[in-house]
Amino acid sequence: MYQLEKYTIGEQGTVLQAMELLNRQTGLELTAFVLNPAGQVIGSMTDGDIRRYIIKNPDLSANVCDVMRRDYKFLRHDAIDVRKIREFKGKGVVLVPVVDE
Repeated sequence: MYQLEKYTIGEQGTVLQAMELLNRQTGLELTAFVLNPAGQVIGSMTDGDIRRYIIKNPDLSANVCDVMRRDYKFLRHDAIDVRKIREFKGKGVVLVPVVDE
């Protein structure tokens, strides 16, 4: 099972903090999920998203919300679909949050 804190950052976090979070990950995931104060996922970002952002705007103190993708992949807790998991896996997605709503 995944440790939630290893993959999450608050919406007030910075690009540098997100880079540090990704740097501590040891697997292939290299993904961070951005949480609002209620603990809900509001976006995701990968090392590639951060790299592309820094090329255009090298401000590491920028907010993670400037980098995150709001169209992230997720599964609903009450409707986990094996076909959807296979679809994500086929597209190279290795980490998908399961959300309540």
